[in-house]
Amino acid sequence: MTLVIKLIFVIIIPISFCHPSYQLNTYFFFDPVSNAACDETNYWTPFDQSTTCYRFVSVTMNDSENNDKIKIMLDHNIGISDFSKYKTVLKEKTSKWSRYKGTIDLIDEPLIYKLMKYTKKPDYKLPSKPPHRLGYFSSNSDYIIKGKSINEKGYWTKTVYKIKFAYAIDINGVNVISPHQEKYGLRPVLNIKKSLLKTNSKNIDITRLIKSGTIIAKNYEQKKYDGLIYKQLQGFTVTKDQLIFISSNNENRAKSVMYSYKLNDINTLYKKKYDLIGHGNGMTYNSKEDKVLVVGPDSYKKIFQFNANTLTKEKEYPYPQHPIFHAIGYDYNNNLYIGHNGRRLFLTDTVKIEKMYEWGVTWFETAQDLEYYNGYAFFCTTDAGANSRFQDYSFLKSGNVIHVYDVKLDKNNNPTKNFGRLICNLQMTGLGELESISFRKGYIYIGFAVHKKDRPVYVFYKFDYKQFAKEVKKIS
Repeated sequence: MTLVIKLIFVIIIPISFCHPSYQLNTYFFFDPVSNAACDETNYWTPFDQSTTCYRFVSVTMNDSENNDKIKIMLDHNIGISDFSKYKTVLKEKTSKWSRYKGTIDLIDEPLIYKLMKYTKKPDYKLPSKPPHRLGYFSSNSDYIIKGKSINEKGYWTKTVYKIKFAYAIDINGVNVISPHQEKYGLRPVLNIKKSLLKTNSKNIDITRLIKSGTIIAKNYEQKKYDGLIYKQLQGFTVTKDQLIFISSNNENRAKSVMYSYKLNDINTLYKKKYDLIGHGNGMTYNSKEDKVLVVGPDSYKKIFQFNANTLTKEKEYPYPQHPIFHAIGYDYNNNLYIGHNGRRLFLTDTVKIEKMYEWGVTWFETAQDLEYYNGYAFFCTTDAGANSRFQDYSFLKSGNVIHVYDVKLDKNNNPTKNFGRLICNLQMTGLGELESISFRKGYIYIGFAVHKKDRPVYVFYKFDYKQFAKEVKKIS
């Protein structure tokens, strides 16, 4: 009898856990009071402070799947009267965040150097201009104390400079040194477990879809007006038979040139108008009255109405009671205009503003134009700098985003239940600085400013709306 002994070797393979990796400036909606992820359908804004669902922005450099935590910073200011009291204020304002067990701090100076792409620590004996900025912080510096809107223009970092000074990020996204008594805000930074966060499922990349369409490229006009060449696309719209756009020059922000091309002969200039309409930022077409409206001259306080065929200016609608206007779209279903004022949505008949709703724009984005189509507002933004080289407000490389909002009204022109709700974010890269979007006869037109030597600076893409809706799916 032979005894057979079998040896069984068990190889133990260590299990490694992979975590999502997030880009710098990814934004999350997180409730630090309940210690749970939330979403943009009901988050804190200066105009609606009834929720503890806050928007945070990732400030982690070079995140990887090996990291189980990530640093995120609050996307609005907490008021503070003196930097010396920041620890007390931070503790007080976050006292209800007790279920959150991670660290709560302010952003530090070494990380600021990295985000701003300093090659070495700047010399603050002289004014120090960074090679890169951290966004433009005017609109999201707002917060409300006892019903009063306050703007503290930027936020403190936690690093002291000498005795009576500290580092801060100012309203222009520039690293500065300020006395402790300066009125900056606080933005807590959480070192949070990724398992408590979720990505925004509303992001959809449409770069490939745009590139599959027809390209309309226009060289800027070489003629000088008052000694200047106007070569900056600022807004456009498509009428029943024309493509009309505005071109500006920042050296003379009081004037601009309006160009018109027939859709059936896009290579031949139809009409042009050199006029006192300023820088320009958005356009729309009233198809019922055959009028073109322009908003955003240098003062950002007027809406101009033009005859769509002759380009003759017919009316001006001033709004001195409102600080700025960026864009406007025409709701042809209800014969109303939809636009945005800073970060808020409005409905108007060009006589009065009827409703205000908060937009969900991130803190690194520059508001461009918007347009209405089939019950939705398509709100164009750009991070302005990654691709266009016209501005340098952001370190993000994603380029442009179109935020799509539900703006359906009932039969009495009152907002429906989901009015103002974000449907999705349409992302695109490598195309230039997104300026505007327009719709006509089943087609979408998207316009970009492209700043490359010996290349056109006006580039428009035309593609089929049905194909777009089919791929996006969230838009009916």
